[in-house]
Parts: sequence; structure tokens; C-alpha cells
Amino acid sequence: MKCYECGGSMVEHLGNLEMPSKMLGSFELINVTFYKCDQCEEIIIPEPTWRLADQQEDELVKEILQNLPLRKFVSSATAAKMLGMTRQALHKHRRIKKGFVYSINHEGKVFYLQESLLLFKETGDGRLRLKQSAAPKTRYIYCVVGPQNQPGPEHEYREFEGQEQGFRWNPFQIAHLTPVRYHNA
Repeated sequence: MKCYECGGSMVEHLGNLEMPSKMLGSFELINVTFYKCDQCEEIIIPEPTWRLADQQEDELVKEILQNLPLRKFVSSATAAKMLGMTRQALHKHRRIKKGFVYSINHEGKVFYLQESLLLFKETGDGRLRLKQSAAPKTRYIYCVVGPQNQPGPEHEYREFEGQEQGFRWNPFQIAHLTPVRYHNA
């Protein structure tokens, strides 16, 4: 296959690919097939990879929406009032059904993301960039033990957030790992 940009040859690759997304910013496809030009490095993505990318993007968006607090969503009656239409018109609106407004199903009812509704009212497209909600930071306290891997007077305790770069756990330290939660101010 020839590159449409420079005329070079396209080489098939199997690997990870960073995909841009209006809703997520970007996300990574793992172990997919794509073609890359050996001269200009232009990338062509085959149809099965596109289908996988669409599926993974939908799953990530759904997961992020499910993890948002319910207070950020409004009922369909409130959403209809915000948009100045009836509930029936809201549920039948073509662009809303196609996902231009973010919604979730909770206990058999449809709830719409309030920010998405306001953006849809202004621009006709309520797909705002979703960010994965940051979980509360977990600080860990671990024990650095003496030469015989026994706690004693020579052991010390260290505290850090998440995983430090270059730090390797030994089995004794993993066994003595204690998570401590702090409230974010």
C-alpha cells in the first residue's frame, strides 16, 4: 500500500495507538493493527481498529458517567424544562438520542448531566470533555526493616502518596503496607 501523503510504502504495525477524542481528550488502544508510512510516519487505521476505538471510547465515557455523583444529573422532567420542551419531545429528540447530551440510567429512570444540557442548549452539542474523576489520594505508610527482615529498633516508617518512581517492594514491605486516607481540603 502506498502513502497518500508522500508516496512511501505503508508498513503494517501491531502495537499501542494514542487516539484523540472530543469527549475524553485522548485514550490509548492497546495491541491494535495500524499502518504507518516508513517515510513521513502518516498513520492509516483499518476499519476493525476504528470499530474497536469507537467501542472502547463508548465504554470509557459510560464508566466515567457512572462514577459521577448523582447530584450532577437532573431528571427528564427538569431537563425538558431547561430546554423548553415536553418530556416526550426530549426523549424523541434525534440528537439527544444519538448521545449529544450525556445521560445515565439509574433505577430504571433516565437522568441527564446538567452541564451537558446547558451546553446543548447554547450550542446544539452537549458533548463536553469528560475528565476521569480523581479518587481521593491514598497515602501509604510502609516499614523499612533491618537486615534480617524483622521489625525491630532499627526499622523506620516512611510515608508517600501513590507509587514512588524507582521504588521496588519486597514481600515483607507489602505485607506491612498500611493505607491511610486523608481528606482533601
